[in-house]
Amino acid sequence: RCDAYVGTHKNSKDHKPLGRLANAELRGMRKAAHRAFDPLWRRKMEREKITKNAARAAAYRWLADQMTLDKHACHIGDFDLDQCRKVVEVCTKPETRNPTQPKEATA
Repeated sequence: RCDAYVGTHKNSKDHKPLGRLANAELRGMRKAAHRAFDPLWRRKMEREKITKNAARAAAYRWLADQMTLDKHACHIGDFDLDQCRKVVEVCTKPETRNPTQPKEATA
């Protein structure tokens, strides 16, 4: 048994998938990537008093730049294991977590 599945967006009439099919190991790494990444856009939202969508979009643009990906190809739900590990690495660097860093340098 492969144990692979993908979740779908809430309130999606056509059950739009949240990402690509993933086994248990990849789902765990995607959760770890989100645990590292999500606080960045949440802090930006609070710090700059912007909407959740604006903060997430800016954070994903920043992440795409950090990972040298096209911004349209940068979504944790589509990442493989190595990309998820890279998200955790990039998002947990001390300079990324440092709140005194200039705003434009962080998500």
